Amino acid sequence: AASDVYKRQVLTKTDGCESSTNLVSGHEAKCTNTGALLNAGSSGNTLSKVSVVSATGADVTDNYEITKEGGRLTVKPKSLAVTWGSTTTFTYNGNAQAPTASVATGISNETMTVTRTTGTNAGSYTSTASCSSVTGGQAKCSNYTLTGNTKAFTIGAKATTITAASASKTYDGTALTKTSGCASSTNLATGHTATCTNSGTITSAGSATNTLSTVVIKDASGTDVTKNYAITKANGKLTVNKKSVAVTWGSTTTFTYNGGAQAPTASVATGISNETMSVTKTTGTNAGSYTSTASCSSVTGGQAKCSNYTLTGTTKAFTINKASSTIPTITAYEGTYDAASHTFTMSGGSGGTINYSTNNGTTWTTTKPTRTTAGTTTVQVKIVGDKNHNDTSVISTTIKIDKRAITVKAAVAEKIYDGTVLTKTDGCESSTNLVSGH
Repeated sequence: AASDVYKRQVLTKTDGCESSTNLVSGHEAKCTNTGALLNAGSSGNTLSKVSVVSATGADVTDNYEITKEGGRLTVKPKSLAVTWGSTTTFTYNGNAQAPTASVATGISNETMTVTRTTGTNAGSYTSTASCSSVTGGQAKCSNYTLTGNTKAFTIGAKATTITAASASKTYDGTALTKTSGCASSTNLATGHTATCTNSGTITSAGSATNTLSTVVIKDASGTDVTKNYAITKANGKLTVNKKSVAVTWGSTTTFTYNGGAQAPTASVATGISNETMSVTKTTGTNAGSYTSTASCSSVTGGQAKCSNYTLTGTTKAFTINKASSTIPTITAYEGTYDAASHTFTMSGGSGGTINYSTNNGTTWTTTKPTRTTAGTTTVQVKIVGDKNHNDTSVISTTIKIDKRAITVKAAVAEKIYDGTVLTKTDGCESSTNLVSGH
């Protein structure tokens, strides 16, 4: 019999006997064998010829009845150490992973391909290496046995950021939600998709958080692989934009001053069921040109918020014209000269300042004219309007003072005749109806 470790060499044992029984003392059996073995395993070593010699070397074979038994040739598999790669920590990518493994056979022209067990999901594993094939030479894995064929390794969860879906709309009085959908997902393995369940609601104009409640990640075949990810959740945003509504202005844009605030009418139809908007507007009081600006003062019904709307066409030009002044009522004066000042009587009049002229409108004064002496003064009267009133037309009246009737008697004189002329050139005997003090 013979044995050896596989080295890609043929194992033979052509001479020698493993054992011999019942020989005469001093006799020796000599064996000639035929057998060969190359690959790991065992096979028979056939005993083809036996001779027996005595102690003196004489052939005594014919004195024996020989029973031949074959021997064994054994080639043991060669022990090889697996060389493992240094990377033993991996990140989940949806594919099978494990440390690299290789083996050097040490046999010329024989190259071994090693397979090893892998892991796909996040977790802790032990990879076991084995020979998958040998190329060159005898090309048999059975010629080898592997040592150090296990290696511990870890697949860590893959980091990903998942963002909940966002949504927006124009205010319509109903709640805005987006309960499903992801806005984005980063760093997912190829073919993997995320499904988001969200919670959030907003009705009035503004924004609110759409909270990412749960995430499920599936691979291309629909298998849930969520556990293989380290998920960072990011919230989405729900936005309700203000509804744009147009202001409807009244057709009257020209007014006459009345002392009160005035402007065109303004109204807004919201278009939202059960919501009615009250509109306020800027006004003008004095005569002039204005621009009225409308704004929401309140909303009744529904959400009852002005902030849910934005107004368009919010301005309107309008004019307040001056009002007519009221001309006063005047009564002419006529009287007899009495050395006092007199003027006409006047009542009423509004809208400005009363002006007077005694020269047919060439010059005007705010001082009311008077007359003292006999004669007639013609007076023109008008109102010069203030900023909110127009001027009036001119009206006329008179101040007439008639001459005073008096009787005057010449002075009386007398003397005793003295041959000269008697005269009395000055002095009055009497006068009647004179003004006191005249």
